Amino acid sequence: MNDMNPQHQPVPGVKYRPEIRTRLVPETVNGITREVPEEYVVQVPVPPTDWDRIILRGVTAGAIGSTAVAVAWTTTSIGAYLHDAFGTPEPVAYAAAATFDTAWLICLGLQWLDRFDAERSARTAKAGWAFLALSVAAVVADGMKQDTFVAGLVGAAISVIAKLTWGEVLRKYTVQLGSRVGGWLRIRRQELAAERVLAAETRRLDAHGAYNRAVYGDIPVTYTAAPAVPAAHVPPALTGHAGHGQDVLSGHVPAAVPAPAPAAPVQPVDQRGHGQDILSGHVQPPADTLSGMVPVPSGLIPPPVPPAPVYVQAPEVPAPPVPPAAEAPAPPVVSWPDGIEPSMALIVRSCLKAGVTDEATITAWIAQGRPGKTHAPADIRRTIQRQEDKLRRDAEAAAKRSVS
Repeated sequence: MNDMNPQHQPVPGVKYRPEIRTRLVPETVNGITREVPEEYVVQVPVPPTDWDRIILRGVTAGAIGSTAVAVAWTTTSIGAYLHDAFGTPEPVAYAAAATFDTAWLICLGLQWLDRFDAERSARTAKAGWAFLALSVAAVVADGMKQDTFVAGLVGAAISVIAKLTWGEVLRKYTVQLGSRVGGWLRIRRQELAAERVLAAETRRLDAHGAYNRAVYGDIPVTYTAAPAVPAAHVPPALTGHAGHGQDVLSGHVPAAVPAPAPAAPVQPVDQRGHGQDILSGHVQPPADTLSGMVPVPSGLIPPPVPPAPVYVQAPEVPAPPVPPAAEAPAPPVVSWPDGIEPSMALIVRSCLKAGVTDEATITAWIAQGRPGKTHAPADIRRTIQRQEDKLRRDAEAAAKRSVS
């Protein structure tokens, strides 16, 4: 059955191909209607041939083929050179020769991945050309060894041709981005890389934390910052005018030395030797009548000396009383043969039977019963839990036996 939609008539110049499809149609038998599948044929337009895609695929296939030939030729030439020049076994020599072209092929793959990042792809391209130069030099060296320098140049040109071919193919796939779009893409790439790194590191740290808790138990870790210690300052011994010194370290305080009285103000003197109060106009007697004191200019009078500081030793603060150590509880009854060291499970079980359930006390008895042994707190807690469960089961079993 050939269905052609009347609203979509064939367009001149467009090719169509028949396509079989299935649809559900109603079918009634004996008054009962059901939906049954029915095949029908439709004419589907065929798109025109995309020659650009075909050519691009052909170019890519040609570049891959030329690269395979170049790698085979370079590996054979350099491998033979290493085998003849150094006596290297053939498998090792050819494996080493393959690394010459493999190196620049790896750089070519990285350049493809970074084709939208011009800076990174340019650096990778330079490294690829450097590896290709080493490969070319090795092939030329093999030609010179065979006394065929021209043949060596021709063989080395094979790798160069393959490299140039791939460069043109990558340029076809590469899209030059503007500065704004390139900047946005670079920032977005950095954000995603940061999320990936944070997720990986968080998962790794969580795994380490889970391992520590499983092996060592939940051990709280607290950090306390060390208090800042100020620089010690010890004042020198003070000596008064009377020659008494103060012992700062011992706290002995000598008698305070009185400060000298401030000098009396000196009035200016006129040419006749009389002192005159400039503000009040009162004339003082001559200088020789003031108890023999000679007036001194005010600029030469030293400033008053302040009283010396007095250091008093702080009273000693008595240390707080140390409470007496708590007496250890009565040891549980633990019996084992002489000369045999009890197990941790036996000590824990004996402590639980004696009514001792405190973990610190049980730990002390384990240390006393097993001197020289180190037990992790997590192991002690697991042993206590197992012994408690065992004692509980024994009690339940004994209760059942008594009832029966």
